[in-house]
Amino acid sequence: MSDIKLSPDLLREVRQALERNDPGASDPGFALQYLAALMGYILGGEDATEAEKQGYFDDLTAFARHVMEDTIENIKRQQTAREQSAFGYWEPPAKG
Repeated sequence: MSDIKLSPDLLREVRQALERNDPGASDPGFALQYLAALMGYILGGEDATEAEKQGYFDDLTAFARHVMEDTIENIKRQQTAREQSAFGYWEPPAKG
């Protein structure tokens, strides 16, 4: 597969397009259903054998899983970095 360029602007524009088509797509799960349906619809219409389509579908789902797992790890690393760089003072509770 070729290199792709994901950006916050692209993601926002895609979500906005889905929501213009169907306001229910503001729900992340529903938006993902649209994206999966689009993938299936585009792939189903390609001029290729069923075996080629299935192979490409398998590659795409594996790629989606890789991107998801990579994103999860990046978020965890960012959260850990923020927690490690936090600074503050602790004071014992006042005796009342």
